[in-house]
Order: sequence, then structure tokens, then C-alpha cells
Amino acid sequence: LSTTERGGPLPHPAAHTGLNKLPDAKAVAAWMQHRTDLWVQPKVDGVAVTLVYTDGRLQQVISRGDGSHGQDWSAHAAKIPAIPATLTWRQPLVLQGELYVRMSDHIQAREGSLGARSTVAGLLNRNTLSAEDGQRIGLFVWDIPFGPVTMPERVQQ
Repeated sequence: LSTTERGGPLPHPAAHTGLNKLPDAKAVAAWMQHRTDLWVQPKVDGVAVTLVYTDGRLQQVISRGDGSHGQDWSAHAAKIPAIPATLTWRQPLVLQGELYVRMSDHIQAREGSLGARSTVAGLLNRNTLSAEDGQRIGLFVWDIPFGPVTMPERVQQ
């Protein structure tokens, strides 16, 4: 039996690694000093996922889990309009990103996270996801692990 048939975690095609946090602005400046290839993106407070596409069709949605294996959330994908079921890209494609709760006019610095991460995790850990709850979930893709090497090529893809 495969891991999905046994109900166990699925392996990630590319590991979800974290970042080491730096203690202060001086440490950040020292880390950045000799780098010319930095990509700055918004911080999205949600749950990390891997999306796997084959021949342009979504095959798997895998939670971050422990970084090498995660839960299979594929059954919920059809209820989350932010996750495209098909893409025009036909080669095998792995995307890493964040599923988050959509909030209108929310400013985290002023209002806190409002439990956004735990809300998404709770919704996706249910046996079923309602269409209404699926509408509340957004997707922010932040990496193409096996994609182009240079940033202009990655943005183009």
C-alpha cells in the first residue's frame, strides 16, 4: 500500500526548509552585505503547502508537515478556488506556497494574526471542507523548487 492508501504522510518532492532567524538589524545587514541575489516578498501568515502538477493538472496538495513529509490535503483542493486545478504549463511542476485566510483591510501590526494560521490548519484538517470555507482561503506561491535558476526566468515562469 502507498502512504496515501495507509493514511500516512506524503513525501515532499522538495523539502520545505525554514529560515534561521537573525537577532537584530545589525545581523541582518551583515548577512545581506555580500549577497546580490536577494528576493524580497511579503510575509504571509498561513500554512505552507506543496502543489504538484503533472501535464498541467493538479495531482497533490501536501501540507508542510515536518518539512520532508506532510498531510495529503488534495481532497480539499476542489473547494479552494485559489488553487488552480489546471495550468497551461505541461511539464511536471512543483510549487511551494502558503494557504492563508483572506481578510479585508487587515493590518497585522495593529490587529495581530487573529489566529489566521490555526484557522487555515483547522479547516484543512477537517474530513470535509465546505465551499464557503474554501472561498475564505487564498494561495500565495513563493517558490518553484525545480524551476529556473535566475530570478528573471523564475518571474517569467
